[in-house]
Amino acid sequence: MAATHTLFTVHAGPADPAPPQLVPYRFSWAGFWLGPFWLVANSLWRRAALVLVLAAGLGLAFQAGKLSGIVAVVAWLPVAISIGLDGHEWRRQALTRRGAPVAGLAYGSDGADAFARAAFRMPAEGAGS
Repeated sequence: MAATHTLFTVHAGPADPAPPQLVPYRFSWAGFWLGPFWLVANSLWRRAALVLVLAAGLGLAFQAGKLSGIVAVVAWLPVAISIGLDGHEWRRQALTRRGAPVAGLAYGSDGADAFARAAFRMPAEGAGS
C-alpha cells in the first residue's frame, strides 16, 4: 500500500545555518490529543497559555462540581478540534513573524521525503514524465 503524500511549506530564515523547517498541510493529531503540550513544543506560547488557562478553568469547574465530566469533555472537544485543524497554520504564521517566511512548497510521504524531493527537485511518484 502506498503512503499518502502531503504538501508542506518550506520555511528558511535569512542567513540561518539551521535546516529549513517543513510544515505540513494536514490535521495535527498530536495537537488534537496533546493540545497545550503540542503548542509549547512548537513555540506557540500565547496560544498555549490561553489553552492552559481554559483547561485549568474547565478542570477547576469539574472539581468544584459545577460541570459534570461529560460536559467538561464536550466543552474541551471544540478546543482540541481547533488545535488539530489550525495548529499547523498557526506554526506557519509564527515562523513568518519570526523572520522565516514561506520559501517554497514540498511534497512527499513525510517530512524527510518532502525535504529530499525539494532539495533534489525530484518528481512525485506516479507523476507524468
